[in-house]
Amino acid sequence: MSWSLAASLVVVCVIMFLGDLVSRKTSSKVSSLIVIALCFMIGFWTVFPKDILDTSMMNSLREITMLYILLQVGARFNLQLVKKDWRVVVTTLAAVAGILVIVGVAGSLIFGRETALVAIPPLTGGGMATIIMSDAAASLGLEHLAMMATIIYVLQGFVGFPLTSFFLRREGVNLLKDFHADPTRFVVEKEKTGGSEKAKKDLNSLVPEKYKSVAYYLAKLSVLAWIVTLIDKVTGAYVNISIPMILVGFLAGHFGLLEKDPLTKANSGGILQLALTASLMR
Repeated sequence: MSWSLAASLVVVCVIMFLGDLVSRKTSSKVSSLIVIALCFMIGFWTVFPKDILDTSMMNSLREITMLYILLQVGARFNLQLVKKDWRVVVTTLAAVAGILVIVGVAGSLIFGRETALVAIPPLTGGGMATIIMSDAAASLGLEHLAMMATIIYVLQGFVGFPLTSFFLRREGVNLLKDFHADPTRFVVEKEKTGGSEKAKKDLNSLVPEKYKSVAYYLAKLSVLAWIVTLIDKVTGAYVNISIPMILVGFLAGHFGLLEKDPLTKANSGGILQLALTASLMR
């Protein structure tokens, strides 16, 4: 049985909304991905056609998203912030190194090398890393491992999201206490930050504002994505395309060709992110 485009799209979007609703109602104690995964799992066991993500065009939108999203990730990279928050960077790298050692060594001994390697990206890199790993496993004919990457990414939300919510709330309370104790400290820091950033001309500023339409932002992203595909023809045998994609995005952002959030500027971030998340359930 196959559903129409409209019927499939309604079901997928309603499920995505339910996931967000539960997550917001529980203050992220319950991950939206858990709700979405449960809905799709029950649906596939009962009435959902197996090709619902193809019929709803979510998988097609996912392919477009994959061309753009990593460019945006690169464009958001800020060397000044990295230098300023170097402790966060060191802590993050230490956590990633710990996962690599524990999962890579212990996981290989218990579950096998291939299984351990597939488990690492979902635990360290989030949704995009999960998709890249899942696609790589599927291309090698390891469909069970491709599915396992998604399952790990979804299930870690049972632990990760409640902990994240707890520590963020605690940090928020501490910041409020500091603010009430000395509000001027925060004002001074803001002024310093604003004063240190001088207005400067970049490539993007050469284009008059009246020409910066949705098509303008998408055209830039498309040209850069095409350039990366050309680079990938040379480097693809040695480096995953995600690396040059992020690097090109970073360079474009650094020299002012790309804004820090080009998909939002193009009014396209919402639908593309929805499609990307939904495609995890395939």
